[in-house]
Amino acid sequence: MAATQHLPDADTVSPTMSGEMRRPLVLVADDDEMNRFLCRESLEAAGFDVIEATDGSEALERAGRERPDIILMDVIMSPMDGLTACRDLRRHSTLKNTPLVMMTGSGDNRAVARAYEAGATDFINKPISPILLNHRLRYVHRASRAFDELQASREELAKAQRMARLGAMVIELPDNIVHISREAALVLARNDDMRDMPVTSLLRRLTLADLRRVVKEFSDAVLLGEPLATEMRFRRPGGGVLTLSVRAETEIVNDQPARIRMIVQDVSELKEAEARVRYLAHHDVLTGLANRHFFNEQISHAMQQGNGRRLRKGALHLIDLDRFKEVNDTLGHAVGDQLLRDVASRLSDTLRGGDFLARLGGDEFAIIQNHLSSDEDALSFAERLLATFDRSFPIHGHRVTCGASIGIMPFRCGEMSCENLLARADLALYSAKREGRRTARIFEASMDHALRLRKQVEQDVRDGFDREWFELHFQPQFGTHSGSLAGAEALLRLRHPTRGMVGPESFVPVAEDVGLILPLGRWVIREACRRASRFVVNGRPLRVAVNLSALQLKDRDLLPAIESALGDTGLPPDCLEIEVTESMIMEDPAHAADILGRIRGLGVAIAMDDFGTGYSSFQQLRNFPLDRIKIDRAFINDVDTDREAEAIVHTILELCRTLGLHSTAEGVETEGQLEALKRLDCEEVQGFLLARPLEPAAFLAFIEPSGSRPPIPSTTLPGCHDHNQRAAAFR
Repeated sequence: MAATQHLPDADTVSPTMSGEMRRPLVLVADDDEMNRFLCRESLEAAGFDVIEATDGSEALERAGRERPDIILMDVIMSPMDGLTACRDLRRHSTLKNTPLVMMTGSGDNRAVARAYEAGATDFINKPISPILLNHRLRYVHRASRAFDELQASREELAKAQRMARLGAMVIELPDNIVHISREAALVLARNDDMRDMPVTSLLRRLTLADLRRVVKEFSDAVLLGEPLATEMRFRRPGGGVLTLSVRAETEIVNDQPARIRMIVQDVSELKEAEARVRYLAHHDVLTGLANRHFFNEQISHAMQQGNGRRLRKGALHLIDLDRFKEVNDTLGHAVGDQLLRDVASRLSDTLRGGDFLARLGGDEFAIIQNHLSSDEDALSFAERLLATFDRSFPIHGHRVTCGASIGIMPFRCGEMSCENLLARADLALYSAKREGRRTARIFEASMDHALRLRKQVEQDVRDGFDREWFELHFQPQFGTHSGSLAGAEALLRLRHPTRGMVGPESFVPVAEDVGLILPLGRWVIREACRRASRFVVNGRPLRVAVNLSALQLKDRDLLPAIESALGDTGLPPDCLEIEVTESMIMEDPAHAADILGRIRGLGVAIAMDDFGTGYSSFQQLRNFPLDRIKIDRAFINDVDTDREAEAIVHTILELCRTLGLHSTAEGVETEGQLEALKRLDCEEVQGFLLARPLEPAAFLAFIEPSGSRPPIPSTTLPGCHDHNQRAAAFR
């Protein structure tokens, strides 16, 4: 839930006994701490004050003591659930009329029925939408105030009803005449002298879509003698549609239905808010196109077995913009966002009737092409799409050129799963980009080989996690001038029983796709801490650095995982260093700054890896809790031969010294590079010149004094083999 601070409006302000205005008080009762937090953030920003309870028993105690205006309570809590608490509240003399909104799982109709039976005023489905929650509580609070004032005076009641757009109607069944209260007449925009009318006149105002349903619902309610809660839409006299929430009961006289009493409330604003929520759930905010969720629904529908006149053949086009990141990096995100909107507009202009366009995220779009006659028709359509990129995009005084690559997968309804359709279109897109971009490729059978390889890697990742094939290797890091061992970077490997050692570039993206990167990342943190606690140098564990993935940075269990690993292994917090990249933290800078600050609060150091290859915003460095900058190997490669590369490294090191940050150079492979880094006064270095990544046992032998450890085979350590050789590299 995103909370935006603003002043409370008139609908969320309550009068006190002294006449002063105050914010309504909401008691949120839920045993889920995160849900209480999200509700608090949303409600406080919308003009409510919030108190909390962790179960029904505490809710009873706090409600009796603090008298909230509204109670928002979860149905399922422990030890006392929400239904039990609701019944007890309704027996309380001073709380029996307090509005009580129950939170239930989406689609749980039985829970909704039980909530009403227990005395609930209303209910709201989980997961809770902030917009819907705020509007729902405003309406509940508004109605509550109206009924409270009914007991005080009729004049105050009428005023409250007008404010709440609330009124009453009575249908006299023998005559089929409806009597409309003054307040209801205001809601329906009726003149004061038109408050009695035949029921048929009122029904004519109903929308055609609601007429038959409403007549049947009222007929059934009268026949069964049951209360009715429904909604109906009326055509406004001046145009537009009014949505009424209706609660009705049949009055029985001499065993016969005599009249129907109704309370009606204008909930048009609420329905508009709900429609907006539904729209946002299915559309991309930036471009207005369908989003990935809506696209998945449409592709599933398109892949269903066709019958009758339904579509039989179509094609999926995956569209990826070429070098979009360069636009963001060079011209800024405002230009990048406008480019995405302009691309969406041009693509929309190429669609034919029945085609469906969506933005899947980032710079990736998708089109479901309908009414396809042949594969050549799909390719011709893709070429028309590519032609829309021939013209530059005029944006904010720039003429932005941008190409695209398209992967095409023709399909027939019911012939394959949605998963296979998307996978093959993605392979075709990959092939198009590999061939030089600005091209379109139709999926071919030969591409299945790549798909099978992908499936094999996916299975390897799952098996590796279940069968403990994953292991950590450690690459030593050294003081640039002293040559002494300063730390190590933990590097993840997969030891396959038949294919040997597999590097992370092969399996990490797959682990992210199949949802294993988070448990795998937690294992890496714990294993690195366990190993580091045994890597003792000069009587103290060695500092070990662990790389995070972008998904881990968003994992709410990341901080507990680090705390648990440190506590269970006994590793001092300052012996652990967490490495992140610039692109990771810039995805959500506010969240990244928060979580990294909390990690640093444990005493753990934070390093920015691959510095210089991403956003490289010096201003951003001030906004993040960093301890170390790791200079990317791309600059180290030519630091001793290229004056521009040397100047860049010099600038980064000066920045580190100014901001009080430590510095480490990666990828040191030649003595010339090492000498240049010495001249530039870089603090630490790592690379193949000094040592390659080592298995834990080899690393232990490496850090022991040379006189007490066995020689390390060159196959294990292709870099320096002993302390003398390593020291020579630093002289």
